[in-house]
Amino acid sequence: MINAMRRFITALCLILFGSTSFLAASSPLERCVRTQHLVNALPTSHDYYDKMVAAVGEQRWNMALQYSQVLLEMYPSSPFAPEATYYTGYAYMQRGNLAEANDWYTKYLADYGALKHYEEAIKHKFDIAMAFSEGHRKNLFNNYHLPKWSSANDDAVRIFEEVISAFPRDDLAAQSLYRKAELLVAQLDFDEAIESYKTFIRRFPKHTRTSESYLGIVQAYALKSKKLFPDPDFIELATITAEKFQRAFPSDERVQKAWDEIASLKDWFAKDLLTHANYWERKKKPEAADIYYKSILVRYGGTPTADIAKERLTAHEIYNQNTTPEAALPRRH
Repeated sequence: MINAMRRFITALCLILFGSTSFLAASSPLERCVRTQHLVNALPTSHDYYDKMVAAVGEQRWNMALQYSQVLLEMYPSSPFAPEATYYTGYAYMQRGNLAEANDWYTKYLADYGALKHYEEAIKHKFDIAMAFSEGHRKNLFNNYHLPKWSSANDDAVRIFEEVISAFPRDDLAAQSLYRKAELLVAQLDFDEAIESYKTFIRRFPKHTRTSESYLGIVQAYALKSKKLFPDPDFIELATITAEKFQRAFPSDERVQKAWDEIASLKDWFAKDLLTHANYWERKKKPEAADIYYKSILVRYGGTPTADIAKERLTAHEIYNQNTTPEAALPRRH
């Protein structure tokens, strides 16, 4: 034990003073005094904290990271550890290492009780999520030494959810809900996107983005029909949303955009039926084609495709009238 202590003191002395002369002390008591003096000369957690804060103030981010991480390694139970954790995230953020910054903010929020920078940490996480949602890439496989090529949209959604949970009625939550819904639409997760838009409308009925959320729901139903599952019932659901939108914001110009979106969706379904009708036309089966034309008129009347279906039905009727047996008989004089 004594030999191990002597080796530790020797190494410490070499690091700090480049000398082992203190070991030549004449007595154990003198060596003990010199050892205590050496230990007292070591920087305290407060020393590292002051240096870290000074480096942050001077925007020397690499130096701030060095001081904060030494503080956390040497004094993990120090009252300055929460501050060091927060400023580690802040320094990484200022350097543009957003994924690392988010990890440290998460650690800061999770590991400590009363937090001096709670609101600031949540706001910084929101800013990171916004950067991710706008195209900022993260390191491959979350390895900080690899290039920033990976999409961070999933991370953005998770961070927005953290912000919403932290400040459910704050404007940050409103912005997070709306941006989360947009990201979910881009990821083709339409059901979750619609739920996010609906939550936004319930919590923030008078927000400037509430009307955009109504329109977003209508557009999500249209995209889900076209990209995932062509269910005509989505037209009815979109129509119900548009009616609520019109009642809530009767003078908003986006109401008309919602109705235009529904009209476009109806025509899209009508064109699908028209494709089947054209198939039977090519097979010389006008009676079968007429079934689809009539279905278009009943279900999607008023669309441009319905006008085509009406013209084809009229043409068939005229053709049938001119080819009846009575029309084929010779006229009597």
